[in-house]
Amino acid sequence: MRITLNFLATGLFAVGCAQSEGLPEKTGGARNDATEVTADDVKEEINEAVEATTQYTKQQKDEMMQDYDKKLAELDEKVEGLEAKLKDATADGKSKLQEQMSELREKREAVTNRLQKLKSASADAWSDVKDGLDEAWDDVAAAYDDAAEHFKSIN
Repeated sequence: MRITLNFLATGLFAVGCAQSEGLPEKTGGARNDATEVTADDVKEEINEAVEATTQYTKQQKDEMMQDYDKKLAELDEKVEGLEAKLKDATADGKSKLQEQMSELREKREAVTNRLQKLKSASADAWSDVKDGLDEAWDDVAAAYDDAAEHFKSIN
């Protein structure tokens, strides 16, 4: 998004320079055709670029949310499998596995919270929220792997 803002600022600077006294709106050699580029033309192109960037960002955000919804559904299935096996675990390993399952649920909830923040994040802020969601996902995936490995070791 910072690139978009830099692009927008550069475009506005160019428009302002073109409208300054004594400066032509068209620089020599910039265009080879007979059409003169006006400040309004530049403004229109900037607006189109901003709109395209906004749409692209929304598409990326929507795709990411769908991806995480799918990942969470798959994780939930795996967790249900571990919880079913927990009932059959021996007393020795059961308490440790229960702790790990509790931690896993907490981390899964953190991912859900981050996903909700992503859904409501503005286009400017979604990149930062995305990074936090990626970190939360890494945490929950590691917690699942730890619980699954522990379950294997006690059975």
